[in-house]
Amino acid sequence: MIRTLLAVLLIAPLGTAAAAEETTDRAPSLSDVKQTDTVDEARQTLTTVLQALDTLSEKRFEDCVRVVGNDAYCQCVNTRLPIAINAFAQYVAIVTSSRDDIKYDDLESGKQEIVDRVHAVREECVSGQN
Repeated sequence: MIRTLLAVLLIAPLGTAAAAEETTDRAPSLSDVKQTDTVDEARQTLTTVLQALDTLSEKRFEDCVRVVGNDAYCQCVNTRLPIAINAFAQYVAIVTSSRDDIKYDDLESGKQEIVDRVHAVREECVSGQN
């Protein structure tokens, strides 16, 4: 879902700029060339980010399967975890620790939301295994 959102947010506006450029009969200005370079750089950055996300996701899934041995459970966990949980070991640390252990009340609200989401993902995926 994050991949799709990133692609839509970055590529859609870039495509309209390129289309507008193609509809004119004039020679491209320096500004047009710079805009094209910016579009190309943004696309390359998006590609790099998406590749990195894929790599992290694959590693997280493989680590889960290695530990849990259940592809369906690991797929469930892997597709639902927040991006901030970029390693299976982080998932394990959160679900096996008490709120006191992680000093939940002292965490920033954004980090509390991540912890809450990780626990919700675990429950969703465990209940889906019945």
